[in-house]
Amino acid sequence: MEKRLEQLWGRLSRYRVFRFGERLVRGYLDHDVGKSAAALAYYLLFSFFPFLIFLSTLVGFLELEPLSLEALHTLIPREIIEVINAYLVHVTQLKSGNLLAASLIVALWLPMRAVDSLMRAVNTAYGAKAPRPTLRHQLVVALFTLFLMAVVLGTLALLLIGRGVLTFLARYLPAITPFIGLWNALRFPLMGAAFFLALGALYWVSPGKSKTRRRVFPGAAAALCSWLLFSLGFSFYVENIANYSMLYGTLGGVVVLLLWLYATGLTLILGAEVNGALAPK
Repeated sequence: MEKRLEQLWGRLSRYRVFRFGERLVRGYLDHDVGKSAAALAYYLLFSFFPFLIFLSTLVGFLELEPLSLEALHTLIPREIIEVINAYLVHVTQLKSGNLLAASLIVALWLPMRAVDSLMRAVNTAYGAKAPRPTLRHQLVVALFTLFLMAVVLGTLALLLIGRGVLTFLARYLPAITPFIGLWNALRFPLMGAAFFLALGALYWVSPGKSKTRRRVFPGAAAALCSWLLFSLGFSFYVENIANYSMLYGTLGGVVVLLLWLYATGLTLILGAEVNGALAPK
């Protein structure tokens, strides 16, 4: 029996798909991806609300309408959107300069820790040495954190207020009027393209001198597609099958948010594992 299994394994090993799957599973187990994703979810959770505080306080100072994430209800479970929207409406009313300054500092420092944790997980997936906590490394982390925050802010702005901006511009540039009707169809592909490029940049920057730099986009595509599929499936499951509010009461939304952040961290790290498994050995 054991000999037959060895022969079967030898036959399957001839196929590149099987060798890739073997490397991917081995990388997941050897690199303790689940534990790394849990640590990343921890940092993401504590980065999430300071970032919202800064964004909402800024909106309040500019006297704009409170932000709403209803446009994302197909990708994010409604329990998460309800928690965030209630938080946003409350914070927007607090026009405090001290709160704005403090939230900006915290909203930069905590996401830096999340990005640093993610970069270290990517290094592990690529088989590269973990970067030392030098000033140069911290500068790279800070710059990349600012880049990711700019991508998130830009895509959210396009998603939430893009149609309004196009309508306003159409008053002065009638040529762009046809694009207003196409906006609902184009906004999610544009958001996906922005996140795809951001993931590619993450997998490019993180491993230092790793040979897998040239092969970053397969992992970026795998991470983005798996995240979209999970978010759609998880949103449907939470809204139609599970009832976390009954199990956890008022904490139901927070529990759903934690699960969603953990899955987000898992897909980001698995994208790096895909690139590592595809790299020539």
